[in-house]
Amino acid sequence: MEHINVKEFWDQTEGQELFEKKMKRPDCIILDSEYCSMGRMIAGKACEGTSYTYYDAALLLELLPEVREEKAAILEYDAVLAGWEKTAEELAEDPEFQRISGIYQRAVQKALELGPCLIHERGIKEKVEAMGYSCLSAIAYGTVQESKRGRAKATPDYGMLETEEELDQAIAAEDRKRRLYHDALSSSPWGAKETYDLCINTEILGKEAGVRLLRFLMTEGK
Repeated sequence: MEHINVKEFWDQTEGQELFEKKMKRPDCIILDSEYCSMGRMIAGKACEGTSYTYYDAALLLELLPEVREEKAAILEYDAVLAGWEKTAEELAEDPEFQRISGIYQRAVQKALELGPCLIHERGIKEKVEAMGYSCLSAIAYGTVQESKRGRAKATPDYGMLETEEELDQAIAAEDRKRRLYHDALSSSPWGAKETYDLCINTEILGKEAGVRLLRFLMTEGK
């Protein structure tokens, strides 16, 4: 699939037709998102009223009864990523990472077997396609740092932070965890816009337009 600029295509009938031809109704949409870019919120809302099921890390693990007792520990693996000081390549060789990422990949396969789905931050396009499914990769991102700071400040994790520098560091740390996980499994760097099929600038489009765009890709007809 070609990289398509959302803003250029969104309001143009001709553009929408090309968009539909290339990207309509894949088996799976993989949505990565920069921290506090509203990607998770947009993804969940977009799936409402469609045949697509939304999954994030916690929801994926619900598909595997055999890991239910260690679900909390698996989700806490983010703390390991936060403290990882080596490269993504070295992370890929780490036995515990291989175990954790393998669990998520089994869950992704289960999700795909159940039907069309949108997976936030735990899916890898190459691996989905290797399973024989069609896949669209997208990233939600924001270009207004002040807006990101406000959203970070509103979270339980970072509500105590006071300065712009502290908030920027927290946002960067969250993005680094996502980048490490993704880059340890994929040949396409996390966040590199040119590697995605679709880029959604949530500051330009806004939340509701982002929802409509993703929903457009999930539904039959115009």
